[in-house]
Amino acid sequence: MKLDCADMFRPLFDGKVFPTFAEFADLLEQFEQESGTVFRMRSSKLIRGDNIVRYKNIRYQCDRADFQHVVRSTGVRHTRYKSTNCPAHFSVVSAADGLRVRKWCMKHNHSVNPELMEQHRKFRTLSKDEKQIIKPLFECKCSSQGIKLFALERFGKRLTSKDVTNLRIALRTVSHSDQ
Repeated sequence: MKLDCADMFRPLFDGKVFPTFAEFADLLEQFEQESGTVFRMRSSKLIRGDNIVRYKNIRYQCDRADFQHVVRSTGVRHTRYKSTNCPAHFSVVSAADGLRVRKWCMKHNHSVNPELMEQHRKFRTLSKDEKQIIKPLFECKCSSQGIKLFALERFGKRLTSKDVTNLRIALRTVSHSDQ
């Protein structure tokens, strides 16, 4: 459980140039899994018509930072997410040869643990292809436990019971709209 991830971040990103956004995003996901952190895009400026670099600049913040957003909730439902106003952040800018990480701070004000990353929503979400593979299990009314076990063995993703319920509803809605 580390608080400062600079030793892991520096060799991967500091001074490096990424020719494409996809290369940067892949390395960021690898860093997140290895360090036990999750970063979200706080703001960005898109370059229209450029599908390789895609962004003029991007600011990422730890997902435990206090994001200012419109809250429509009445506060009745239980939420697991708690903001800690984490100061960890970094900026990515477009350069002539690709994307570069410009300034960064990797000091978190909460514990980070790579072993807990499989529980984070970002790493439990199934891709479109994975949903298509798992869809027949829902159609044959497989148990939630069976679906969770299949997802873990096939995709390495540890779904929660709520994830399975949400998938069941989403796939049912899609199949009804197809008819």
